[in-house]
This record gives sequence, structure tokens and C-alpha cells, in this order.
Amino acid sequence: MRCFTCAPDDPSPVAITSVAVGVATVAAQMSTATAAEVIAGVAGASARREHDRRSQGRERRIRQSQPMWGGLILALTDDPQTTKAWAVGAEEEERLGRRLDNLAGENIRVLHDRRIPRTRANLDHIVVAP
Repeated sequence: MRCFTCAPDDPSPVAITSVAVGVATVAAQMSTATAAEVIAGVAGASARREHDRRSQGRERRIRQSQPMWGGLILALTDDPQTTKAWAVGAEEEERLGRRLDNLAGENIRVLHDRRIPRTRANLDHIVVAP
């Protein structure tokens, strides 16, 4: 889908439709792009990256502040619950993503891990169907 503002001047190869979104109606047109050109994303990818970032940051801080004992401290302690929660969240997003991908077909598209513009937030899964 492409907004009228971004659409090419020659609308002949596309069909123009009107799509209802919540209480607003958005005028749009279908792009000539094939489904294969749409990048579906990877379920749980941003949650996995956040977990890795936090875990690696903790390891780096401990090793820098305790060069002699850092490895032992890391071996004897766990990541904080807040860091572990990102790993659990990523696993569950991946699990749901696999189930949704099994539903995908000719008329159903599944998109994963989509960033919301101008925010740090994301949508974990989007299912598009007629």
C-alpha cells in the first residue's frame, strides 16, 4: 500500500481502494510490488537484541570493575530479572511468530517486529488479511 502523496503520477498499473482503519478512513492504493518483495521481519528480533545488549553490558561492566574476579562473579551470579525477562519475551515472540507464519498464505501476510516511526516502540506481530 502506498499513500496518494507518495504514489507515482501514472496510476494505471495499480488499483485504488479505500481502507477503513479504526474510526478513520485512509485512502490508499495497492503497490505493484509482489509479496516476495515485502520483508516479513524476524519474530522476537528486537527483544533478543535488547537482551543481548543488556547481558553483554553487564558482563563488560563486571569485567572492567573487577578484572581479577570478574569471570568468577559472572559464573556465580545470574543476569538481573529485568534482563532475563527480555530473553523470555523474545522466546515467546518467536514461538507465536512461528504459529502465525504457519497461518500465512496467499491471502494472509504476517509481519514481525515492526518499528513504530518516531518512537522506540515496536509492534511484535501484524497479520494482514482481506
